[in-house]
Amino acid sequence: MFFDTRAIGADWQFVYEELSIASNSYLYPLTRVQSGVLGIGLGLSALGKTIIGLSTPQSIANVIMWYNVSNVGVTNNPTKTIN
Repeated sequence: MFFDTRAIGADWQFVYEELSIASNSYLYPLTRVQSGVLGIGLGLSALGKTIIGLSTPQSIANVIMWYNVSNVGVTNNPTKTIN
């Protein structure tokens, strides 16, 4: 997964969702910290693959094409909030 450029779109969708959870003030602080660490960690892990993947011809077209395929079912919505 760390070297497959077809998953670039799904990687960054997951990072976006994790950082969205980390910035949600209605969630438990520990959940927010865990989401932030996971999002930043995956973002740093995916950064090299993204740079290499975007340096090839037709790279943007490939990312867009594979985004729709690799992002199907990717979700990280929390199920609990502070009431």
